[in-house]
Amino acid sequence: MQKAALVQHTHTHLSQQQIQYLRLLALSNVELTSPIDEALTDNPVLEELSTSEDSLDSSDMSAMDAGALRATGSASAQYGASANTSMGNTRATPKADPLYEQLRMLTLTAKEHQIGRYLIGSLDEHGYLRTSVPALCDDLLVSEHVRCTPAEVEDVLVQIQQFEPAGIGARDLQECLRLQLRSLPETPARTHALWMVTHAFQDIARKRYAQLQKSAGISDRELKAALRLITTRNPKPRHFVRTSPVQTIFADFMVQKEKNGQLRAVLRRMPKRIGLNTRYISEITRALKSTPTDAQEKKATLSFIRTKKEEAKQFLTALEQRKITLTRVAQCILDQQRAFIMHRDPRYMRPMRLKDVAEALRMDASTLSRIVNNKYILLPDETSMRLRDFFSQSVDTSQGAVSQKRLHGHLLDLIQAEDKQHPLTDDALQQKLKANGYALARRTVAKYRIQLGIPSARLRRTL
Repeated sequence: MQKAALVQHTHTHLSQQQIQYLRLLALSNVELTSPIDEALTDNPVLEELSTSEDSLDSSDMSAMDAGALRATGSASAQYGASANTSMGNTRATPKADPLYEQLRMLTLTAKEHQIGRYLIGSLDEHGYLRTSVPALCDDLLVSEHVRCTPAEVEDVLVQIQQFEPAGIGARDLQECLRLQLRSLPETPARTHALWMVTHAFQDIARKRYAQLQKSAGISDRELKAALRLITTRNPKPRHFVRTSPVQTIFADFMVQKEKNGQLRAVLRRMPKRIGLNTRYISEITRALKSTPTDAQEKKATLSFIRTKKEEAKQFLTALEQRKITLTRVAQCILDQQRAFIMHRDPRYMRPMRLKDVAEALRMDASTLSRIVNNKYILLPDETSMRLRDFFSQSVDTSQGAVSQKRLHGHLLDLIQAEDKQHPLTDDALQQKLKANGYALARRTVAKYRIQLGIPSARLRRTL
């Protein structure tokens, strides 16, 4: 027999205004343009105000825009750390691509020209042909209605591989280097380098120099000359054709240094300043009073104006709340990381977690995470830094709790100062860090090294 029971549940429902506020909070100043334009289009009660009424003067903005052109660079950039954000590559059009121009200069049949154009279009952003020849034959048949054999594709590919820049059309790095070396004048170093790339490529990649020298039967001097020739080749030959557009970073905040030495976070002005269109409201109201209108129609018009006016007020309130909240977050970060900002040295970075800052601001950690993800701040040295990058985990050491990024800085200093012919292994790095008061496990040192984009000791070794 079923029994009826009374169960009480508690649910939290966000109002439409709260949802709108949270959505605006997550947007950067540049991204804020879209919802503002939508509001101006959809709501006649809103209007764009004169920019001369803005809160920041022109000198503030010129200082901020100067820093919008560059972001902070990672000290480990020499090791290929992927700290910077890049936008997608743009494929060159046939008219702008020098490879198509070189193809037109060849004496080929119409079919071979079709194959050549398709091969060039199949090259990736670095100039490599990643698709197998049999697969290309199938693609040509389906998309271009060209029936061809693998041998025909290979014949055209061989001619494309003679194009400038050398290395175009290679299937892998080994073939790319081989093509570039073959394009060089005949010298002993070129002969040795070509033999090593062809017959001992893995020894080169793994820097097994003793094995490489023994296999090639050459002296130390000849080995160095050959390796110098190999390492100065371009592993991405098509970079001049497909360029990656530079991503411009517009800072959402700027740091102002007060006379007392304190740092103040200033939110950059919004792309557009908007407010209530009081003249529109007054004209509509006056027109309704002076013009004989059906009562039902007048009532509907007044209801429409009231609704739009309320929506406009909510939107403006959300924008003002966003400004206050973002400024509070940025100021809290500046107060915590003042030493790092003044010295611009990761060793001055304090451990700071999202949870701790969220509790200090009485804010939900997920909301804070959305705020700091895509916001940048212009520092006194005119470089921009993402707010998210001010946060780091705390690591317990004999010197107390320190920032993980501080350890990154010490590790980077040790590696940059090492003997490149005898680079420090992870065990040696662990011992040196321990001597400086940072007792870390070897696997932790290896993890930090990988995070910095630094290869292992064997791959850092040079002759």
